[in-house]
Amino acid sequence: MKNTSRKILIILAAVLLLALAGCAAGDLKAPAADEGVTPQKVSGTCTLTRSGDTLRVSAHLDLMDGVNLRFALDAYDGKSLAEATYLKAGDDLYAEFAIDPKWEGKVYGSVICEPDSIRAQAKEVTAAYGKRFQNITGDDVIFNAQGNIFVIQSEPLDLG
Repeated sequence: MKNTSRKILIILAAVLLLALAGCAAGDLKAPAADEGVTPQKVSGTCTLTRSGDTLRVSAHLDLMDGVNLRFALDAYDGKSLAEATYLKAGDDLYAEFAIDPKWEGKVYGSVICEPDSIRAQAKEVTAAYGKRFQNITGDDVIFNAQGNIFVIQSEPLDLG
């Protein structure tokens, strides 16, 4: 329940920011699925664990193989601590990060998949999900001006 409340707050904050930005740029609407296409429902889970001086962000996703993913570590205040990009191949998905001695307090792991992340998505991915990921839907899908974004986040882990 706590994670669901946090997701709702994050989504509401993102929507509010996008709405405020959209006031100057016009109405911001979620991209509509391609005509004749039934949107694919996508979901997943994300966990953050510590082993010694290493943090591991693990994910179980029902996204198709070949999507570019971004694994991220963020501080409780939203500051980005670290990130890494991966190409999804199979179901054993994780990224490991060495703990910086400066990091303290609660941290969160997350996995993000968006139309144009650090690397462009493969043709097979955009053929299935759409150029703006307009053909995906689910509880973990939000949108901005570029299109739909799949985001999952772990429970907090306290580094002390």
